[in-house]
Order: sequence, then C-alpha cells, then structure tokens
Amino acid sequence: MDKRYYTDLHCHILPGVDDGATDMEETIKMLHKAYEMGVRNIIATPHYACGDKNAAPEQLEEIRRQVEKEALKISKHFNISLGNELLWSPDVIQAVKDKKALTMAGSRYVLVEFSPNDSYRTIYNGLRSFILEGYIPIAAHIERYEALQNREDRVEELVDLGAYIQVNIGSMVGGLFDSHARYLKKLFNKGMIHFFGSDAHDSDFRTCRFAECIDNIKKKVDVDYLAAVLYDNPELLYQDKYI
Repeated sequence: MDKRYYTDLHCHILPGVDDGATDMEETIKMLHKAYEMGVRNIIATPHYACGDKNAAPEQLEEIRRQVEKEALKISKHFNISLGNELLWSPDVIQAVKDKKALTMAGSRYVLVEFSPNDSYRTIYNGLRSFILEGYIPIAAHIERYEALQNREDRVEELVDLGAYIQVNIGSMVGGLFDSHARYLKKLFNKGMIHFFGSDAHDSDFRTCRFAECIDNIKKKVDVDYLAAVLYDNPELLYQDKYI
C-alpha cells in the first residue's frame, strides 16, 4: 500500500443506484475530488436493505467497470472495488450468504449500518451474528449511533467481541469545544477506531475530504496508529486478513 495515498472504504460513488451520485457526470466529479484529496483506492458501498429495491451484484459490477474506466483516465493507479453498506436486519446475513448483497472487495469483511436510534443490544447482537457466521463486521459511521455516544465502554466491548469500527473522517475534525470530535479522538488514541471512510454522496455537500481532515487531526492523534488506520488496516482488508 502506497503510504502517500489513502483508501476510502465507505463511498456512494456509483451513479444511479442509491442516494449517492445521481449520474456519471456527478461520479466523475466525485472521482476528481477524491483524487485531489489523496485517495487512490475506493470501495464503492451502495446501500443494501432487505425488502428494498436493491441493485443486483451483476448490475453493480457493470457500473463499477464503467466507473473504473473513468478513474483510470485520471490515473492508472486509481482503483475501484465493490461492497455494500448493509442495513442491519436479521435477514441481511442470508442475503450476503446468497450473494445478493456484497462483502467488502470480495473479502470476509462486511460494512454494517444500524439506525441511529437502535439499542445497544441490537448493535451488539447484529455484529455478533455476522461474526458467528464467519464474517468480519465493520460497524459503519459509529458516531451516528445514540447508544454509542460517549460510551467508550460499549465501543470497547464491540471491539473485544471482534468487530471493527469505522468513522467518517470528517467527524474527527472539531475545535476545542467540540465534545463529539474530542470523544472520537479519545477512542482513536485508544485503538478503538480501525477504518476511515468519506461516506461521500456527491461532489459538493457530502464530499470526500480525506487530505484536509488528515491535516487537521494528525497533530492531535497518535501518528503511528494513524498510519496503521490509513494504510495497514485497508491492506489487511484487501488481503482478507484480520487486523
């Protein structure tokens, strides 16, 4: 993994499949923005929810190929892989087993989303269910879940369970009086955040901010651990190995 550049493993860049990029024109703008922000590897993670109308994996793969063609016009070192952001429900594991929903870049890793007001029991049991089926769950954007806000003990319990934690990198940025960002930095410095994502949905409002966010936080967090999260952990995911 080239340690000058970054991996964005939570991104809604595929056009016309969810609430992310509306068309290829917007996707291309998002690709340029990500490239400017130092990103060279993207795992596209369109939403998947049981009972909704979800794009089939075959359709997503065809769109991924089209998007990667555009990425390669920007740089021959710009890579696009596939995954899904899986909204937790008891049926979603079977959808993954049936290959209706995708793991991350073909690995055992899965990106799992919960509703903001889900109980801690729901979050814990959902992640545990994936682990028991042999998957490696990543809890998506944990800063959104009321049950985990200012509950370091609960986050630690999830990590001890065997789950990994993803944070939207923009949420790490905050001033002196931003208690939310301060809490995330505390978790980070205790080794309880494992992956960053942009969760980008467009090229303007919800966009990729990797480089500027890293510049903001690198003097406030453990730099050795920051390097592990930015480079080592994504490489282990691509290799389908545990962190």
